[in-house]
Amino acid sequence: MLGVTWYDPSAARSMARSVKNYDAEGILGTDWGFWRTLSPSATTLYALKCGWKLECAVNDDMDIYGLAGELRDDEVKWSTYRCIRLDNGFDETTYDAQRGDGKGLFDLGPACDLRNLNGGEAKFAGIPFDLAESKGGRIDNCIVVASSSDRKGGHASSVRLKFQGMRAKALAFLHTCYVEEPQYRPVRLGAYKIVYPDGTRERIELMEGWNITDIRSSPGLRHNDWSFARCPDVLIGSRLAWRGQSLTGLPLNLQVLIWKNPYPQKKVKQIIVQANGSDEYTKIALLAVTALN
Repeated sequence: MLGVTWYDPSAARSMARSVKNYDAEGILGTDWGFWRTLSPSATTLYALKCGWKLECAVNDDMDIYGLAGELRDDEVKWSTYRCIRLDNGFDETTYDAQRGDGKGLFDLGPACDLRNLNGGEAKFAGIPFDLAESKGGRIDNCIVVASSSDRKGGHASSVRLKFQGMRAKALAFLHTCYVEEPQYRPVRLGAYKIVYPDGTRERIELMEGWNITDIRSSPGLRHNDWSFARCPDVLIGSRLAWRGQSLTGLPLNLQVLIWKNPYPQKKVKQIIVQANGSDEYTKIALLAVTALN
């Protein structure tokens, strides 16, 4: 039997279930666009698997969540969490009062800010974070770095955070970004550089569509011929931490990136937040960091 159900996960699921009911020994699936995008929304492969497993009930877009979860690293149960203070690096507020005034999260005005995100300690993707308050835009409460094509020049391309010796088996970053023309394709936007006292450095690449994505979750915003207009904020390299809305009702998202420290016995001396010096206009926003042990 040969079936083509590329764009319809429910059809893929039904086909697999039908084949199973006719006592087939297995089912073979392939895909057109996943490797071009690394996006779970570029395939219906997991819908086939769920159709084959009769006990697997998947509705709507849950095949995307299922595929992303299966391809991620195994989750670790952390016993202790330490919310890290980033006050010494805050250079922007998550409250954006007016578009184009050179101030606010991404300088896009209330259509694309995080005023609806409450401050204080809260769990995102199961990890506790301590979010600083913006006090209506009066206080800087996040770190924003911009590519060299930042036309207003309002943000630096890198920010250096210094610590008094911090040990962690892993670090969790709560972040988001703005990309002028987001697409379903892996693009290097910047990096987190981890610096140890002995000079050793580790680099965490920030890849659009892999472990960070544009703050706007509108399905029709990102373009790629190989992807479907579903769940653009469900990634493999990070976990969807928060979905909300801007003041104008635009759907927004935040991601949690968990990085396992290859040198847990060493103290972390610095974290450098850096944007790439690309021609594409991008900004990266880091809201909070938590040390995991």
